[in-house]
Amino acid sequence: MARSTPGSAAADRLARLPSAIEARGVRHNNLRDLDVDIPLWCVVAIAGVSGSGKSSLATGTLYAEGMQRFLEALSTYSRRRLSQAQRPDADRIDHLPAALALRQRPPIPGARR
Repeated sequence: MARSTPGSAAADRLARLPSAIEARGVRHNNLRDLDVDIPLWCVVAIAGVSGSGKSSLATGTLYAEGMQRFLEALSTYSRRRLSQAQRPDADRIDHLPAALALRQRPPIPGARR
C-alpha cells in the first residue's frame, strides 16, 4: 500500500482544478453564439474596440451567472429578500465561481476637461 505525502496530495488536488471558465453559445446584446475560455487563477483583462461586447460578456453574462449561482446557494428566506436578475442567455457556462470579482476601470479624464 503506497502512502502519499502531504505535498503530493495538494498537487493532486491542484491537478483536478479547472483551468478556465468555459462559456459556450453566449447571446447578449451584440454577442451572438460566442464561445470563450477565460483563464482561472489569474487576473484577466477584457479589451477591445468600442461596441465589441466587453461589458456584455463581463457584466451581462459572467457576473449575472455568478450572481445567480450565489443566490441559489442562499436559503429561500434570504432569496425572497433580494431582487433577482434574469439568467444570461448562454448554452452553458462551466467552472464559474459563485463569487466573481469584476472591476471596471474608471475613465481617464481627457485633455478637454
